Amino acid sequence: MHPDGDAVLEAHGLATRGANGETLTYDRDPRIGRLGGLLRHSSIDELPQLINMLRGDMNLIGPRALVISMLADVPDIRHAHSVVRPGLTGLWQVRARRKNVSVLDMIDEDLEYIRTFSLWLDVRIALKTIGRLIGP
Repeated sequence: MHPDGDAVLEAHGLATRGANGETLTYDRDPRIGRLGGLLRHSSIDELPQLINMLRGDMNLIGPRALVISMLADVPDIRHAHSVVRPGLTGLWQVRARRKNVSVLDMIDEDLEYIRTFSLWLDVRIALKTIGRLIGP
């Protein structure tokens, strides 16, 4: 990605957030070069998180680690989100991957995961994640 990604988006008349606060994704994101596109499409860009998982800082499945600024407007959620170790994949990744999703929708999915945690839910998320990686 380009170091000044937001400026690159603005130069192309694009935004990082939609009118409803959703995180926007673009099929041809001008911030991402060819190599970056290949890394993203194959999910190799997740390798640093895999290393964090192997170190014990993350779980394989759990709520996605969010940038602190994403949680700034929702302090009550920040606590609930921080009591569970983040995961390499989670509920909102398998439900909404490559869609424009608001931060609050992401957090709602993560809170649902925290509330309904079970081994069976983790198995379903793992299987869906594999399907997303292999599928289109």
